[in-house]
Amino acid sequence: MQTKSFLRLYTVVLMGFFIFGVVLSGIFIEYGYFDIHKLLAGIFIFVLLIHLYLRKRKIKKMVLEFWYALHHKKVEQTSKDQFCKNLKNETVEELCKQLNIDFRVLRARLLQRDIVIKSKDHSLEELALYSNYDPFEIASLILAIALHFNKETKCF
Repeated sequence: MQTKSFLRLYTVVLMGFFIFGVVLSGIFIEYGYFDIHKLLAGIFIFVLLIHLYLRKRKIKKMVLEFWYALHHKKVEQTSKDQFCKNLKNETVEELCKQLNIDFRVLRARLLQRDIVIKSKDHSLEELALYSNYDPFEIASLILAIALHFNKETKCF
């Protein structure tokens, strides 16, 4: 048995013993034996400190997670949020180059969905604002158009 495992088992057993002792010593208080109660409570606090020291990483992690959950509304991002964050500042021209699609074809296909591209320098976020679409929907449409376009031209 490893030393840490033994110490953990030892502290758990000691804590159980001292909890039982403190409860039992509560009975002794009625009969005037208050010193036993204070002694067992002191030993319990000492063993509790040892237990906390041995579990400090786990307790620190739990406290940090609790703190983060209190002060942040979202604990972790979804893949959709990460996808939109990565494409948010990309211009339409850059997306066309990366996806190997003609800008005129993209503009015509998006116009069918009432998404107007006024300039090649517009970002995905600006397109979403102008057309009242979600940026994820526009990015998904652009990817679908690119796959369809590349399938037709057999460039992909």
